[in-house]
Amino acid sequence: DPRIRLLSHGENKGLFQARITGVLAARGTHIAFVDADDAVSIDWFRLLYKTATALASDITVGQFVCAYGKDRLEYFPLDPLRQPLSLDGEEVLRAFLGQEGSCYSWHVVWNKLYAKELWTAALPSLQAFSEQHPHMVMCEDIAFSCALWSRARRVRSVTEGGYYFYNRANTGQSTAVRRDRRRILQNLEQAAAAFSFLLEEIRSQNAPADCFSHALAWRQYYGEMYFKMLSECRGHHPRRDGAEVCRMLSLADGTDVSTLRSVHSFF
Repeated sequence: DPRIRLLSHGENKGLFQARITGVLAARGTHIAFVDADDAVSIDWFRLLYKTATALASDITVGQFVCAYGKDRLEYFPLDPLRQPLSLDGEEVLRAFLGQEGSCYSWHVVWNKLYAKELWTAALPSLQAFSEQHPHMVMCEDIAFSCALWSRARRVRSVTEGGYYFYNRANTGQSTAVRRDRRRILQNLEQAAAAFSFLLEEIRSQNAPADCFSHALAWRQYYGEMYFKMLSECRGHHPRRDGAEVCRMLSLADGTDVSTLRSVHSFF
């Protein structure tokens, strides 16, 4: 099929640059992503495209299912994006930031269809960020999504079809990574870069003041998550690790990141 093209970097440049390369090569009116180990239901793209074109949405949100191997599927009915979504103007960014990271289905890029024009508008900022942070992997979704949601003026959703996200969070390998202090700090460094970019982007788009408070609360929530991961590592020192998390995420001195707020989980 000549419509399908294989693009190669020749060397591993990370997921962030891979997405940008795909967007630059895209020739259609809309863009979507399917990560290498995931899958979509047969009608998923048609339903998203039908809604996007009929309602002229910049972002069209789809449904997803978490798959654990071949034997177990999980569907989260309390996810706010399970309900029909209709956002316009400033409501778009307010809704995106208002959940303060509590629901990752807002900021992952793989459960949505995007208008190509939206990506064209965001690309200069994204390419500049990629040059400053090559091989970006951790929290790359947050960086992409803040650039896209801050420029989108209309968001709609579909409630049928599904994206199958293959979740390997419970594997022994991922458990080992979670207890690797060096790896956690490397990931935290990329998360810090993503949140700095988020704040720059909403500032450049003249976002309302309440959007900044939500963005800062989201950043602190990630500080709490990373502190929890560090607490599971050998040699954990609460005061030292708390100060390190605050320093890397540019949180105010003395910010308490030792308690992970359970209110932040829909899953």
